[in-house]
Amino acid sequence: MEDRKLLKEYLNGNEKAFEMILNKYERQTIKLLYRLSGGNRELAMDLCQETFLRFIKAARDLRGESGLGTWLYRVAYNIFVDYIRKKENEKVELTENTLSISSKVENRLEQKERKERILCSISKLPKDQAVAIYLFYFDGASLKEISKVLNCTEGKVKTLLFRGRENLRKLVRD
Repeated sequence: MEDRKLLKEYLNGNEKAFEMILNKYERQTIKLLYRLSGGNRELAMDLCQETFLRFIKAARDLRGESGLGTWLYRVAYNIFVDYIRKKENEKVELTENTLSISSKVENRLEQKERKERILCSISKLPKDQAVAIYLFYFDGASLKEISKVLNCTEGKVKTLLFRGRENLRKLVRD
């Protein structure tokens, strides 16, 4: 069932519709929060729960201008940013799961070292660059979807991706 119909059903009191929304988006939301939180599963679960609580509170006000998944990602991202701000602006630490490197690299030792350098480098990027890179390269999100999550223009997303890639190149080389 498409998102608009699910939302309408939920707003009309159909609890099964909420279960369907939860089943459709919970795993993706946890996955995003898990990676943003540096692999902290408990934190990801807590922040995901907060995301869906906000959905319940805001469902009547949704206008359907963006997809429900995009809206939930944006809410999850904002909740994560709020959490980080409360933790004295700690840097986003991304885990080894964040990045997979091509299996075509000949030497496994070199591959492991390179992977560690890239992971370390991603964790040093500004939050918005790290999120843009993650969503674009690892979740396959479109520029439009990322712009909605980060509340910026598609042009800004392109800039974040460009700067993120450039910063990664510099950090990995050093």
